[in-house]
Amino acid sequence: MNYFIKLKNKDILTLIGFFILGFTWILTDQIFLKQSGQRFIAFILLMILMFYLQYRINKPHNVWLYANTIAAILLILVVLSSLIMHVFIYHDFETKFRHSILIWTITVSLPYITGFLYLFLGGK
Repeated sequence: MNYFIKLKNKDILTLIGFFILGFTWILTDQIFLKQSGQRFIAFILLMILMFYLQYRINKPHNVWLYANTIAAILLILVVLSSLIMHVFIYHDFETKFRHSILIWTITVSLPYITGFLYLFLGGK
């Protein structure tokens, strides 16, 4: 049984663009939002919007296999990014561990939540 889908060039390009946008948001959100709760709410809303646009732009044939693929790729990228940032650059992973786990969980769960939203709002 196949759990993933092969991504097309358009899928990869939009995923890279949205990953860069999301990562940029995480690096700059402390300037605009002072409370951690506000930053997580804004991050979740931004991620839902980006995933929804990802689905609308690429119109996957099987939303759930597409969500599996996107979630797996992003989990790898987000874990590597946070480890590099917090372990090698800032040396503060122990203090940011719970924060990182929450971001990893949000990143993995939102492709499925947004996939359901996409189907509910009239996607394929």
